[in-house]
Amino acid sequence: MALHIAAVLYYRFGRKNDLIAPMWRGDKALSPGTPASADGTLQRLLAAALIALALGFAWWIARLGG
Repeated sequence: MALHIAAVLYYRFGRKNDLIAPMWRGDKALSPGTPASADGTLQRLLAAALIALALGFAWWIARLGG
């Protein structure tokens, strides 16, 4: 946890790049010409499917031990 806090402070004061505000708001202003990332229904469904797959795999691994 201390390493995480140190990295946030380094980026905030050392590199003059605030990480907390974009994490809190969920959005970061980018320089002009930078393409926006895709964040639509398809990407969210894919993320949900990957989470379900990971949970199923973790459940399967847990069942192997017992």
